[in-house]
Amino acid sequence: MHNPSYEDACSGTSNHVEVVRNQYDLKECRFESLLELFWWSMHDPTTLNRQGNNVGSQYRSGIYYYNPEQEKLARESLEYIGRKIVTEILPAT
Repeated sequence: MHNPSYEDACSGTSNHVEVVRNQYDLKECRFESLLELFWWSMHDPTTLNRQGNNVGSQYRSGIYYYNPEQEKLARESLEYIGRKIVTEILPAT
């Protein structure tokens, strides 16, 4: 499904996830800084398919990268967490 509706995503049949896409200026912000915010400030990366009161696979934790460097940095940052993490790290599509 190319462009699912919110209802499609919530039905559990589309395998889509709600995301926030961040655009940033590399001169102003490093990808590592965004990863730090992601892990420690923005959500709970230890809870499967849930964020706050929202429950379902569309609320799973994920980092979606655009290039090999972002993938490398995301996977390296995961090693520093020291807890069981359910966050998926996959290419952005």
